[in-house]
Amino acid sequence: GIITVNPSDTYLGRTRFSIGHELGHFEMHRNLREAWNCTTADMNDWSVRANYENRELEANEFAAELLMPLKLVRPDLDRDQPSLSALKELATRYNVSLSAIAYRFIELTREACAVVFVRQGKVSYSWRSRLFDTQRYRIPTGKLVGEKSIAFQAARALKTPPRMTAVSAREWLVESAGARKVSGAPVIVSPLESNPVLEQSEYFRKVDFGITLLWIQGGGLIRY
Repeated sequence: GIITVNPSDTYLGRTRFSIGHELGHFEMHRNLREAWNCTTADMNDWSVRANYENRELEANEFAAELLMPLKLVRPDLDRDQPSLSALKELATRYNVSLSAIAYRFIELTREACAVVFVRQGKVSYSWRSRLFDTQRYRIPTGKLVGEKSIAFQAARALKTPPRMTAVSAREWLVESAGARKVSGAPVIVSPLESNPVLEQSEYFRKVDFGITLLWIQGGGLIRY
């Protein structure tokens, strides 16, 4: 087999992940077709469709385990409280992209966290951990980031806090339809305005793209 990649002049982690991705195709999919011509969109495809429908997801998961083995990365992820700063340090340690370590974190964390990607001031897509309860609240794709969010400041090259900082949940979340009815029992929903989430954001102005980590301490906003 032959693997060719477009090397990143400034981001070796992206090149390494691309090679791992193509190794995944060679290991698992070489009998399905002769060639795989993967794009940047394919590398960013971490959708939840079944694996048999999404070979790109399988290749990404292969690369993630190859470059960030579970037995090594889980202790590192559990050692510190969630923060974008900690993820950046781990991305450097494992020599992977920030988005790759962020996905691994969301996949393995025991906290209620979400990673949100912002482009041109709007939510492009997001990844949510198992404890980030999508039945109660959601992060709408296409939503303008809140003007009081850290991401809003980062996108405008303003100084942002170097650590996770509390912001109103309303800056990011909306109530899911039916959130007030769970198993037919009445539910008391704490107003989003009075509940903070912790946020840390960074914006890459050259590509007009930002990444945000959200953390709901205690696992949820809604109390029963």
